[in-house]
Amino acid sequence: MAKPKRFYVAGDPIKHSQSPMIHNEFASQFKMSIEYLKMEVSKNDLRQFLSKSVAEGISGINFTLPLKEEAYHLVDKHSRRAAFARAVNTIWMSGEDVCSDNTDGIGLVRDLEKNIGVSLGNKRVLIAGAGGAARGILGPVLDQLPSLVTVTNRTRERSVSLSALAPKKNVQVLDWGEESPEPFDLILNCTSLSLSGKEPNIKESSIHKGTVCYDLSYGHDLTSFEKWAFRVGATSVFNGLGMLVEQAAEAFYLWHGIFPDTAPVIEMLKRKNIPD
Repeated sequence: MAKPKRFYVAGDPIKHSQSPMIHNEFASQFKMSIEYLKMEVSKNDLRQFLSKSVAEGISGINFTLPLKEEAYHLVDKHSRRAAFARAVNTIWMSGEDVCSDNTDGIGLVRDLEKNIGVSLGNKRVLIAGAGGAARGILGPVLDQLPSLVTVTNRTRERSVSLSALAPKKNVQVLDWGEESPEPFDLILNCTSLSLSGKEPNIKESSIHKGTVCYDLSYGHDLTSFEKWAFRVGATSVFNGLGMLVEQAAEAFYLWHGIFPDTAPVIEMLKRKNIPD
């Protein structure tokens, strides 16, 4: 009997990762047997870890923080999405080549459009944050043809650098805490503020009655961004649990050539993440 294909999710820290459960649930939909393991890997050890994994015949690896940008420089071929973001979260072998993609952005778009029912077309979008998470989503967000994308970040230089990735698109920069001329239809929190319980410096005037507020982070309770959004009057507020599942589904498709049903896995994780 053939051994099941082996996959890893690598990051530091990694204990909290839901990826093994998600991918095993996907595999069970097709009665597939896979081996998917958590691997704690530091930036300094990433090159050695990747070389060893490839030599041992690994079928695929997902990368999470803080390895996505470092991994970009260690693979042979990049997808358009990975090249745009200059960060990768999914790799696999094709012959002798290590191939890569970044599924974060398409995971976000699918969660918004398929699960939440929010179309990005012709919408005014504010991206809070200009680091790796923002780079990962910007390309797929722009592919949906919003009327305007505005970037705001604590360091203006990083906002300018992010906007420069799409010089032919309508991407503008708003200073951190600056008043916007008009409210936004969608606010995406790509900062790490929720991890430390801090609120974003976004003016309340950025929100109108129908503004959707979406935090790429998620937790057992409302994130600080979600609490802020409700406090300033938003009624459509979501976290990144659906994005987590949808980006994993895209990675599963890249590895296996079949697309899983994400709805039951999202519902399972929502039940698991309800506070005790």
